[in-house]
Amino acid sequence: MSFIENLQNKPRAEKVRIIWVTVIVVALVLGVVWVFTSRIGQSIPKDTTLFKTFGAGLKDIRAQYNNK
Repeated sequence: MSFIENLQNKPRAEKVRIIWVTVIVVALVLGVVWVFTSRIGQSIPKDTTLFKTFGAGLKDIRAQYNNK
């Protein structure tokens, strides 16, 4: 019997319990991954020059449009 067939043969209450345990475990794993990845991002300097350049370009376009 496969794992899926084994689950299908279980009573509804047990299936619901398995689903909730799985959801809680996945949420905990995602939370741990989120905490570790947020700490990694703080140690790496961020390069924001692309956004500054894009913002300056938008200001130039706006200034040229307002001058016409």
